[in-house]
Amino acid sequence: MTPKEVYDLMLFIHRKNQSKSFAEEECNAYVNAASDSYLVYCLGEFEQYQYGKPAARVQLGNNAVIRDRISPFISPLTPITASAATGIAELPTDYLAFDAMFWGSSMKKVRCVEPDRLDSHINSDIDPIESNPVFIFIKNNFQFFPKTITGVTLSYVQRPIRFSYNFNTVDDRREYDAGNSKALPWRNTEMMEVIARALAMSGVSLQARDVQQYAQTIKTQGA
Repeated sequence: MTPKEVYDLMLFIHRKNQSKSFAEEECNAYVNAASDSYLVYCLGEFEQYQYGKPAARVQLGNNAVIRDRISPFISPLTPITASAATGIAELPTDYLAFDAMFWGSSMKKVRCVEPDRLDSHINSDIDPIESNPVFIFIKNNFQFFPKTITGVTLSYVQRPIRFSYNFNTVDDRREYDAGNSKALPWRNTEMMEVIARALAMSGVSLQARDVQQYAQTIKTQGA
């Protein structure tokens, strides 16, 4: 959805439910916060963890549906180079969450391990790290073992761009500036979830299906 379509829809819903105006600046703030919230939900919220089961009900890797939802944010396979001396490589600047990592021409999987289990991997005779490399996270870096590994291929979830509805003021009227506005990469179905969250933050509680109905009303009848 374009920024204008998002703003027009939220303004229409506000007028139908609260008879109040809805400024462009509010739209930007609420939509960005809602997008971040929905992405975190899809990746797996810590609040969903249950005692004895350290996993969220919804999270990346659960099933193909969740992965499909956030696919606009998953990077192409990206080469990562580590220091030959330390085995450390910096995370990409737009890195948000880990997806998968591969090593060598055979695309052998590089596993992420917990630091307190690192010794068992380094000292394993059954699963030696020379042929089955692993890594841990340290600060904003990957630390590889063995440290001689200098190149891997990474798939990761990218940090979203910022949604922005921009405008120009002409004769005291605000006119949409498409060239300087930025849309979110969510597909329309997921965007309805984002808009529903943004509306809730702004005081209008609706389900995504209700937002979709309003969107259809605008298409058929106009705002």
